This record gives sequence, C-alpha cells and structure tokens, in this order.
Amino acid sequence: MDNFLSSIFPPASTVKGRVYPRRLQMNAPLTDLYPVLSPSFQTLEEALAYEAAPLPAWTKRVLSFDKRGWSRAQELFSRQTMGLDRLLQAPPVQRLSRLYQFGSRDSPAICRPELFVLAQEHGRTMHTFRHTRLMHSTQVAATNLSIGICLGLPDAALLVLVCAGLLHDVGHSVESHYGDELLMHWGRAGHEARGKAIVVGSPSIRDPFERLGVSCADVLHAIDEVGGLGSLQKISDTLAYLGADGRLVGWPLPEGFVERLIRSIKSVDNQGIHVHDPAPMLALLERRAHMWRGLYHSARSQRAGGAYRLVLQELDARGLFDRRSLENGDDLSFHSLLRTRLSLHRLSAHVPAWIDAYLRLADMDFSLVDRERVEVVVDADAARALMSDLQRLDEKPFLLEPQRYTRKSYNVWHEGEPGTLRAPDSLLAPEDKQFRVVWYPV
Repeated sequence: MDNFLSSIFPPASTVKGRVYPRRLQMNAPLTDLYPVLSPSFQTLEEALAYEAAPLPAWTKRVLSFDKRGWSRAQELFSRQTMGLDRLLQAPPVQRLSRLYQFGSRDSPAICRPELFVLAQEHGRTMHTFRHTRLMHSTQVAATNLSIGICLGLPDAALLVLVCAGLLHDVGHSVESHYGDELLMHWGRAGHEARGKAIVVGSPSIRDPFERLGVSCADVLHAIDEVGGLGSLQKISDTLAYLGADGRLVGWPLPEGFVERLIRSIKSVDNQGIHVHDPAPMLALLERRAHMWRGLYHSARSQRAGGAYRLVLQELDARGLFDRRSLENGDDLSFHSLLRTRLSLHRLSAHVPAWIDAYLRLADMDFSLVDRERVEVVVDADAARALMSDLQRLDEKPFLLEPQRYTRKSYNVWHEGEPGTLRAPDSLLAPEDKQFRVVWYPV
C-alpha cells in the first residue's frame, strides 16, 4: 500500500512542479492551466468539449480498460435510449447545464474562486471554461455505470446508478454552495432536501423512471449515499470532481488510477463495499484532502467566499435581490442581474469601503481580498464575542470556521472485516483547526 500511495503523492523533494498554494503538491509543472489530458489540446475550448462529452462517450472513457464491459454498456444504452433521453431532457436536469461548478467571468467567486486566482497568477483567463453541473453529473453517472458493470450488477441496479448520478445535484442553487449556505441562513431548505422534492415531485422525472423501470425510492437511497449503491455513488462523485478539477489545474489523476480503483472493489451489498485492496480508495481520500486544503478551501478561497456571501446579503438587505432567483434560477441569468445591481451600487456616493472592496470581486480583483483587511485567529468563544462586538460597531465581519477536510470517509469491508477509510488528520494544518474573524474596516 505504501508504494502505491507514494506513487500518487510523491515526496516533496521529488516533486518537480511548484508546491502551490499552501503545500498542494503538483506532480507536473504548473506552467499551463489547460487540462493535462492530451498533447492535442491547445485551447480551453477543446478541453471544454472533452468535459462536455455525452454519457455514452464518458462511459467508454471510464471503461477503456474493459472492452467486454463497454459492450454491455452499449447494449444497455441501446435498449434504454428512450428513457435515458427523456431523463436528460427533463427541465430539472437541463437546468444543470446552466449551473456552473467552476467560476465564470461574470462571478469569479462561484464555488471555487481559487481557480481564478491561479489563472490570474499565470496571466491566463479562464472565462471561456465553464464546467457545468450537468457535465459533472454525467461524469458521475458514467463512473457509477462503469463500476456497476465491472461488478456484474443487474441492469435494474445499473439504471438506478445512472439515474442517481444524473440527478444527485438537481437541488443545487445558483452560486452553488455559497448560495445554498445563504438560503439555509434565511430558513430555506438545503440543496439535498430541494433535490429530493424535485425528484419526487417532478412529472418530467417520474415519466423516465417508469420507462426505465426504476424505483424513485431506490434512486433517492443511492443519491443519499445509503446502502451498497449509495456507497458507489459516494465514490463516483468524489472521483468525478477530483478528476475534472485536477485536469483543470494541472494535477490530473495518475494514469491507470481509475482502473486500479475500480478493480479494487470486490463486490457491493447492503452491508456496503467489499474491497480486495483499500489503497486506491485511501489514495483518493488523501488526494481530496490535498485539493481541499490547497485549492477549494485555501485561505484566499475562504476570504473570497466570505466576502461574496456578504455582497449577496447586502443586496438582499437593500431589496435588490430576489431569493427565488437564487433558489430556482440559473447562473447565467442571475449573474446578469447581479452585475447590474453591483453597477448601481458603484453609482452611490456613499458606498462603504468594505462593500466597494467586495464588489470588485465581480471584476476579478482578488488583490483587494488579500489586503485592506483585519484577520484575527481566535477560539470559538472569542470568535462569537468578536463578531458581536464588530457588528455593533457597524462593521461587516465574516467568520471562517475550522476546516476538517479529512472528515470524508468510506466504510468498506476488507478480508471479512469492516473498516473506515479516512485521510489522516496529520494533513490538517494548524491554522485549519482555528476560527478566523475577517473584516474590512470602514
């Protein structure tokens, strides 16, 4: 296991690329932000076309090591074309094509602003690369199907896995997790509950289910990551977004890693996943922890996210923001409206310094997030007291909570014994265990 893990995470002394940011180890020089997929890719548009491939094409890629498995997938697609096409054309699924997982130039803070910081530092623009939730969901569905086929699961289970992959994100709001956090702060349901309501209540989804012969309850169990199929869904989701993000920032999954992980799974049942070798899954969790620490929730990403949430709250407080458009709209329309609102704010002669700094996020001026701020590291009690004091002084503080990017785990059976795989807490940096209060003084 140690040799396999070291091949995924080479020691720092052997890494040729930059350790950037915050000890994120790159196993290739970060000289080009184009996805590291093929020498023939010269533009982000070509990379986007790769990511936007349809379900059969993605399944073929995942099953490139198993010709017999790909033949079975083709047969399934041929028999179930009508039902799958109807599901893909359902409005809740099509909405995913207008929800972005990565940033867009209209709103760099959406979900993963650090990708834009990387782009700026290397003198590149990424506004043409818009990775949508439909792309991600398609990749999850393809990975689900591929693992199920390699395990010899019956068609009924395979179709449940495909449906779960395509539908697991239908409850997401505009602005991804930022929007979801605000909606819950305002007393609205989270994206999981919204997604469940959509799957249960949408006729455009019920009809494909009937055509495919799948149970809504079974699909929801898989989406909720319950039982054996849910355990596969959990792995496929992580594998899909780490693969896509790694391609974008120049740290792709090692060649053969997906095959090694799939082949490590022995079987799946109501108890969970049985594995021949836990090393690939553990490597996936450790890679997730490195990506979380160095990219998704880096200090700069957290500050940008906190700032952006305050922008939305300010717009809402001024009556310039429609919560329903955040909950049920799409990023393209919402960004257009938001940019108009931000422009109106700038016309005011009395715009506070903090809101001006945050509004500049819309123009990708992340330098303002790095300076013109006060940041205090405190414990939980002191954080609450400081937040209260600053709010009484009409400051606009935001709280960055401790990060536990090693929390995600997989429950597996190995050699007849149950166990839990999780990235070690030693990967946590000291600052990740503390609260930070950040504000831009008026």
